[in-house]
Amino acid sequence: METTTLMSRATTRAVFGSARPPLRIENDIMKAKIMPVPGSSDFIQLLPYDGLLRPKHFQNLSRCSASGKSLWTAELPTRSDSDAYVNVQVDGKQVIAWSWSCYRVELSIETGAIEKVVFTK
Repeated sequence: METTTLMSRATTRAVFGSARPPLRIENDIMKAKIMPVPGSSDFIQLLPYDGLLRPKHFQNLSRCSASGKSLWTAELPTRSDSDAYVNVQVDGKQVIAWSWSCYRVELSIETGAIEKVVFTK
C-alpha cells in the first residue's frame, strides 16, 4: 500500500478553504503521513506528534474524505497527560496505530473506534 508523507496544497485548501492556515498548522499538514483507505477515495492521516505548541494529549490520527473533511478522529488508548500516535498502518478493515505510551491499538477503519489495545513495552 502506498504511503505519502506530503499533502497537496489542494487538500490543504480543501481543509481550510480560502483562508490560509497558521504556518505551523500548514507545516504539520504538509508533513502528515497519508495512507489511502482501500476501496475508497478517503485517506487516513497521521499528523506529526512532535513540535512546538503541541498539546501533550494530542489526538493526531483521523480519517478524511477526498475533500479533506475529517470523518473521525481516533481516541487515544490512555488518559495520561502525554500521549499521541507515532505510527500507523492500514490492514484490511482495520487501522493499526502505535502510541507514544507504548500501546498497539487496532481501530475500526469505518468508525475509528478502538477495537483492541495491547501494551507493548
